[in-house]
Formats: sequence, structure tokens, C-alpha cells
Amino acid sequence: MGYFFGIDFGTTTKAISKVTDSNNDPELLELIGDAKTVDTVVQFTHDGEIACIGKEAWEALHKGYERTAFDFKLQIGKGGVFGQF
Repeated sequence: MGYFFGIDFGTTTKAISKVTDSNNDPELLELIGDAKTVDTVVQFTHDGEIACIGKEAWEALHKGYERTAFDFKLQIGKGGVFGQF
């Protein structure tokens, strides 16, 4: 059986779906816990490592606003999207 995956890296959320060659109905996969979509938000540490993503990054926004990337999809390719930490 073959698997085909679709990835949606959206402005607001991201999701991954799977279809098989025997079933054409897409199935959303669980990403974090039982969540099938994750907010497109990433927070970095002072060293540039990923600290947290999704809902956890939104909730930690007050701890590092300047190190949090959101609403950045339209800026990709323009350079300097995440800045310097």
C-alpha cells in the first residue's frame, strides 16, 4: 500500500494529511498531542534554537515577543524574516 502526504504550511495554521492508494479520503494526522492543526507561530531561544511552536508559542509571547515569529509567511524570501537574536 502506498501513502501520499499533503502538507499545508498556512499563514494561520499548519496541517499534514495522508491518503493511501486504496482510500482517496484524506486523513489529517495528529501533530502535537491529539491536535490535527498547529498555529503557525515559532518562538526561538536567545541562541536561535526553537523554544516552542504553535499554541505554546502564542502563550509564551509575553516571554519573548522579539524572538517570536508569526504572520511571517508573506515575508519569506524578502530576507531578515526572523531578525537577529
